[in-house]
Amino acid sequence: SFEDKQDLTREKLQELLYHHGLIPGPEGLIGGSIAFLECLRDARRRARKTRGDNILVLGETGTGKELLAAYIHDCSGRSGRFVTFQADLVAENLIESKLFGHVKGAFTGADRDQEGCVEQAANGTLLIDEFGDLPESVQKKLLRLLDKNTRTVQRMGSDKEIEVDVQVVLATHKRHILDPASGFRSDLLQRIKAGQAITLPPLRERQDDLDLLIDFFLGKAAEVLKVAKHRISAEAREMLHQYAWPGNIRELAGIIEQAALQGKHLTLLAPRHFQLPAGHIIAPPPATASPRAAAPSPVNLSGLLTQLNAVQFDAALGPALKGKYNDLEAAFRQLQIRFLAAVLRDRHRHESRSDKLLPLTAAMKWLHNTSRMDATEAKRQVARLLKGADPQALEDPYLILALAIARNELHNRNPQSDSAVSAKLASEPRLQEAYREICNDRV
Repeated sequence: SFEDKQDLTREKLQELLYHHGLIPGPEGLIGGSIAFLECLRDARRRARKTRGDNILVLGETGTGKELLAAYIHDCSGRSGRFVTFQADLVAENLIESKLFGHVKGAFTGADRDQEGCVEQAANGTLLIDEFGDLPESVQKKLLRLLDKNTRTVQRMGSDKEIEVDVQVVLATHKRHILDPASGFRSDLLQRIKAGQAITLPPLRERQDDLDLLIDFFLGKAAEVLKVAKHRISAEAREMLHQYAWPGNIRELAGIIEQAALQGKHLTLLAPRHFQLPAGHIIAPPPATASPRAAAPSPVNLSGLLTQLNAVQFDAALGPALKGKYNDLEAAFRQLQIRFLAAVLRDRHRHESRSDKLLPLTAAMKWLHNTSRMDATEAKRQVARLLKGADPQALEDPYLILALAIARNELHNRNPQSDSAVSAKLASEPRLQEAYREICNDRV
């Protein structure tokens, strides 16, 4: 309905935004995509409107159903606790006791009365997660709890009915149980209002939220590892956007945590740090994907040289060319650095000498197609090229070691036969990690 402009007070406007607006959630509910914000809006509406009604939350594993249920509780204004019951994590013979409680003597070992999760959530909210795993016997008892006009439970071993004031949120990733043909109780499905479910979108449909989530979990990892927050290379970010995330946000959190741990002593995480399972690659939806630079790909060197030699600059572009010479030099230098990294990697994979940590001189000779270059000159050229280079370029493990050798901070000898080099690597985690990576890179 429309509101008269004259009747819009600050409080009224805030209320309208709360119920109808697409506003961000609290910390932990990260995202700004339309699909996610609509989900939060539906949760607020149901929590405020129903005041104790049953709410069904659907979502794939790892999408954050428990966080959304906690958000519903916070929005409900209920004074009691938010209690979670994980049906899929409790042995079937214990589900009834854990959920509804028991009286003394109800079963062997029941030496005292014990309230269940339902009573613990009195005046609050109870989340029954993966309720589709509840056995038939428990489903029957659940019916009385889901009758919002009575809301009663019976502890196991007792005939006494206990009234409870509780809001029940049920969650599952098993959409098929909503089908009448699934065998799940139809009367129970009616009471959980299966047709009015709040659906959490999977991460693959939240491309616009992925960068926010990556940044959030990088911050969490930095806190745990007690290091500066990592950055991610453009190539790695593109790779993460092209992955389908079958495990959703939970999988993303684990992948980011492992990558940060693997690159603990680096500042930039590259594709090699992210262990993504094969077979789940997607193309980002063009309508929703955030603009990102295309990932660089290998080039035909002869073709590149031909293109560079053919470039002409129009004098009429004078104002646009002003001050761009330094940018041109910097771009060419970055190209040279990537070229050097590729040559070092190739020579390391194919050189047979085992007395060197890195075939630096051999690589420089091969690069310049000359046999007249000694180790001193090779180091001098490498140091000159890498001096003041973009920190992101120097995260390559070959360049990390090459620069240390060129600066005489590290002797270019095989650490397996030189204790001084081995000790130096052990004392510098960044060098040690770079060495470990090139050791795993041999053909």
